[in-house]
Amino acid sequence: MKKKFGLIFSSLALVVVMIATLCACSAYNKVLKAYKNASYEETEVAAEYEKAVKDFFGEDTENLLTIHVLKKNAKEGSGFIGELEGKLGYVVIAEFKSTDEMNERMKTRVKGMTEEEKEDAKKLSDAVQNLDIVNGNCIYIIGTTTDGLSICKSTK
Repeated sequence: MKKKFGLIFSSLALVVVMIATLCACSAYNKVLKAYKNASYEETEVAAEYEKAVKDFFGEDTENLLTIHVLKKNAKEGSGFIGELEGKLGYVVIAEFKSTDEMNERMKTRVKGMTEEEKEDAKKLSDAVQNLDIVNGNCIYIIGTTTDGLSICKSTK
């Protein structure tokens, strides 16, 4: 009886630890929450965004990252500029499967880098997380709003 209880307790503890570990791997949930608080919502990924990111990081990135596009919603009573920003306001974020894979990809596989640039990138791999556009395993790719980058910075 004690062995069964010990086995059940150990199994439950292992499941809880695995869930906590898997949930803590990505910074995207924190980033998404900050954007949702600023009136953004996740939308369908346009083929143009996906192609541009793949061209930048390499064709085999499908297994390494997920591209997220967030659209800014216009606030009521925000006037013409607010409505225009709501119609044209987008942010594109690339979420890598892990921070280690992101760092490795950024320092070795960026298309068009010379060998000297690759060497410099390897030396700067520790500085990647200090960039304003990087948060854990997420990279702010592009934004068409005035507050897009500042929201990304605030989640660091």
